[in-house]
Amino acid sequence: MLIDATTGTTATSDATKTASNNLADNLDTFLTLLTTQMKHQDPLNPMDSAEFTQQLVSFSEVEQSIASNKNLEQLIGLQQATQATGIVNYLGKEVEAVGDQTALQDGSATWQYETPANAASVVLNISDSDGNVVYVGGGETSEGTHTFHWDGKDSNGNTLNDGLYTIEVIAKDANSQDLTTSTMISGLVTGVESADGVQVLALGDVKVPVSQVMKLSVPKETAEN
Repeated sequence: MLIDATTGTTATSDATKTASNNLADNLDTFLTLLTTQMKHQDPLNPMDSAEFTQQLVSFSEVEQSIASNKNLEQLIGLQQATQATGIVNYLGKEVEAVGDQTALQDGSATWQYETPANAASVVLNISDSDGNVVYVGGGETSEGTHTFHWDGKDSNGNTLNDGLYTIEVIAKDANSQDLTTSTMISGLVTGVESADGVQVLALGDVKVPVSQVMKLSVPKETAEN
């Protein structure tokens, strides 16, 4: 699914249009009043032109500001349209991205996690979409990136329903101090979205911002064809 990237500028465009209309109305009213005053001014005590000249200058400055806003809106619209066109290229590609949530499908879900140093212990907690911890197990403790394949069973061996699950990696060193870990997910891009300037990839039911993508590749079967 592709959402029009220019929708984010709609509200700003409407505001600028309203401001422009209001300026035109106010200017017409001002000129009408000015003309009326000049017609009925005392020839022996004419109006001071400095005041209405300053008002005309003010109208001109506001008009220039509105014109500048219109130009900025056009530039933003072009930029977002370019981004929306570029994001389409992700469709059908395999991506690896920073993230802790992935989908359990047909009894299988996979995460990668990285530890910055050798750990004394690593605990993997998996939670369902309601935030309930359904699985607790041990993980690889050596420094580096590791892959964890989950069979979709809880800690009691019960098979769970397909859906979105989130992993938490808790690593501690020999002094029981927490080690900073990172988690990654991967999958096939099935859809793209662009809204409010944020580009998002859909890996099935999982949503990943483009900014979180670490690797992009063509699926093996596609490359072979």
